[in-house]
Amino acid sequence: MKNRKKATITVILAGVVLIIAGIVIYTCYHRWNNATCTEPRTCSICGKTEGEPLGHKWNSATCVKPQICKVCKETKEYTIELTNSQKNAVIRAYEEENFWHVSRDYLIYDVLVGFDYFSVEDATFAVDHMEVDFDEQAVLFVKENSSGQSRGGIVEMMRYYGYTEEQINNALEQAGF
Repeated sequence: MKNRKKATITVILAGVVLIIAGIVIYTCYHRWNNATCTEPRTCSICGKTEGEPLGHKWNSATCVKPQICKVCKETKEYTIELTNSQKNAVIRAYEEENFWHVSRDYLIYDVLVGFDYFSVEDATFAVDHMEVDFDEQAVLFVKENSSGQSRGGIVEMMRYYGYTEEQINNALEQAGF
């Protein structure tokens, strides 16, 4: 009977020890998920956090491509604050280019600065932030202005409007002139 009591007590003590050990292991053991760009290292069992988020590693933005994080691929849109003059210059630049079909420099200095009285800085900003292919504009210029003109006359007009010799030759070829 004494042995039986000892065996029962031993079994009960072993059970209590196992329960306590399980509780200790459950509360002290962590299964860590790696830190991300925006979240610190986190335990998937209890939600405890440790350390700091890694932070984004951004690629450089361009006028046509936003910043993209090299790690998580999150996109950060390219935005800047424009002055009223810059906004107006951008709007006017698009309006004028659709009408004139001129070169970049002519659009800046002669049209936006000379006719519309924008500052050189605002005019340059506007034209540099337009999505315009000035080689394509040269072709449109030839197509819209070649009726009743000689090749030499068109070449002289295009030089006047600031196109390069390469743009002139390509535009004449593409327009079938």
